[in-house]
Amino acid sequence: MDIIEALSEISLVTSAFQSIRDDVDNSFSEVFKKTVGLANTMNVEVIKQRSVGRLRFRDNTGVEEYFKVNLFIPLLDGYIRHLQDRFGPTQAKTLSLGHLIPAHIGTYEQVKPSVQFFNAFVSEEEVEGEFTVETDRNSVSVSAPKTTI
Repeated sequence: MDIIEALSEISLVTSAFQSIRDDVDNSFSEVFKKTVGLANTMNVEVIKQRSVGRLRFRDNTGVEEYFKVNLFIPLLDGYIRHLQDRFGPTQAKTLSLGHLIPAHIGTYEQVKPSVQFFNAFVSEEEVEGEFTVETDRNSVSVSAPKTTI
């Protein structure tokens, strides 16, 4: 697997976590039922941590609601946030340079965000010219190399 495929897979994982988060009530209910069933087979009682007798801003809820609000939702939010931070828009711009690899050659529009991001180091006209030459060269060759070297 190369970096372009990995970025696509990360996007799928992030959207899967987000869909679970969007339907958290049903998603957690299924997970919790399976967890309780597994705990019962091992003779483990599922209980919540000690709670105070009087809560001012939140109801004193049951076990399932406790685990959903205090563990499941923050865990999902953390996963989504970390994936978005690690593989966010800036990284996507940088990783779009992968479309310069002959095996994954794309359109110049796919590479343009990277060129604009690194405009202090390269001119857009030079990169566009080189890209056109390489695209023409690879369209003539039988099989494109998998690396830039």
